[in-house]
Amino acid sequence: GNFTVEEILFLRLLSGALITVPFMIKLGVIVRNQGLISTLMLTVGSSAVFPYFISLGLFYAPASDAGAIAPGMLPFWTALFSWLLLGEVVSNRRRTTGRAGLVTAMRGFHGRTLGALSATFKYRDAFEPLLPGNSFVPLNNIEKLDAAIDDDTCAVLLEVVQGEGGVRPAEAEYLHAARRLCTERGALLIIDEVQTGFCRTGRFFACEHFDLAPDMMCLAKGIAGGVPMGAVLCGDSVSAGVGAHGTTFGGNPLACAAACATIDYMVEHDLSKRAENLGAEFSQQFPLDQLPSVRELRQIGLMIGIELKSKATPVLHALLDEGVIALPAGPTVVRLLPPLTIEEADLVRVIDALKKVL
Repeated sequence: GNFTVEEILFLRLLSGALITVPFMIKLGVIVRNQGLISTLMLTVGSSAVFPYFISLGLFYAPASDAGAIAPGMLPFWTALFSWLLLGEVVSNRRRTTGRAGLVTAMRGFHGRTLGALSATFKYRDAFEPLLPGNSFVPLNNIEKLDAAIDDDTCAVLLEVVQGEGGVRPAEAEYLHAARRLCTERGALLIIDEVQTGFCRTGRFFACEHFDLAPDMMCLAKGIAGGVPMGAVLCGDSVSAGVGAHGTTFGGNPLACAAACATIDYMVEHDLSKRAENLGAEFSQQFPLDQLPSVRELRQIGLMIGIELKSKATPVLHALLDEGVIALPAGPTVVRLLPPLTIEEADLVRVIDALKKVL
């Protein structure tokens, strides 16, 4: 039917649920303007993909390009759509260790498919029974983590910053203890960087803040600038041979080319440094001591959580009236995920809106 749209400028502090950081430049413009079947699209797509593509499900990124962004990891990526990502992780960890147990953190979130949900603390009840062998420990409690890792533990799966769990950073001591315990007991350390990866926290990957070297790393969201894609980075401690795990759309040429173009843009424009600088500016200008309704500000780069003393929903609605779209991270947390390319003036506008509604 006919409808009208009131033209209001909204600042979208969701970044497309963390995917548009930024939209791929090289291939995306051609896809939009020329279509998938144009000669220009095929020419540029072929030249972009050829150096990386190996076989269905896998592609190789030369050390001079995308592989260089993951220090300490093999430049060997399994390209999957994001909803298959944790299935790949589950398969690889069991194949590598011969064990079944998985230790994850309370408040953690790793996805909504069966394998991912089994490793997720939230949203479980409506979908049980889930996969067995998963146990949960409090984040930043080394004693409980130590007690949970036993002879049947094949992996510990952690987020460096819990996004859905309230923007709660893991402590350096805790992460280093997890690395040490996994090494000592023959388990893998898997870091979920789906939300934190690709410059969001002021580093290309959040684990770089702590010089943390995981055995496996889960990536998605911002990896291809809006094109659906996920990837698993594997160190040399992980058995991930070609053909060991299959997927119909893995190694998709368009997705791989989009990822390479997006990563090139991030490196060229130093978006990790930009996120670090803008995050520092936000924390300096946000008047925490003048807002009695705010319990705590938790932030790393442009991943921002504002813990309130009351429910977050009324504040989110009030922000909409000010032209700012934010989202919750639990019942009392306002979560801000600005685009990494946000202008300073727009960031100031967001802070002014927060001052008004809080």
